[in-house]
Amino acid sequence: EEIVRQEPGFGDLIEGLVRKLLVDTARAAAGEPLPGEALAPRPERLDKALVARATRYMRDNYGRNLSVREIAAQVNLSERHFERIFRQESGRTPLQILTSIRIETAAQLLLDRNLQVKEIAERIGYPDVRYCTTVFRRHTGLPPAAYRAKGGTRFRDPTRQPHAQRGGHAPRG
Repeated sequence: EEIVRQEPGFGDLIEGLVRKLLVDTARAAAGEPLPGEALAPRPERLDKALVARATRYMRDNYGRNLSVREIAAQVNLSERHFERIFRQESGRTPLQILTSIRIETAAQLLLDRNLQVKEIAERIGYPDVRYCTTVFRRHTGLPPAAYRAKGGTRFRDPTRQPHAQRGGHAPRG
């Protein structure tokens, strides 16, 4: 109703609300409590916020050639300290998370039959389509073409052991 009427001061009201939203968003991104929120113990809250910020950065930039050093720089930590905190909080390494993000995205893109596997590989940050295929197969149990042919579903053979458990190499990012 107020939007339709736009009484005097309406513009100032909207501008004030936008400013408050921006300040609250900035506080949340910095890990600060919003007004009325209880303050959690600082180290745990900070570590969780760092991991969340790093993961968000990976989701926003998975198509680029990312390094752990670059991701650590985004949260103002040394590479070694960042990897330790990340693994402690998430139970996985940053490269494992980045690889999962890339494979999940590839699986979604494979549903678009107009996109070639090579194009998908490049979009998710793997310029080498063969390496992308290897990583995709390692994570899903199927090469990209077979995954696409099955309409984006995986049918796992219960007798087949995952690659890493058969003594193979751990997945690379």
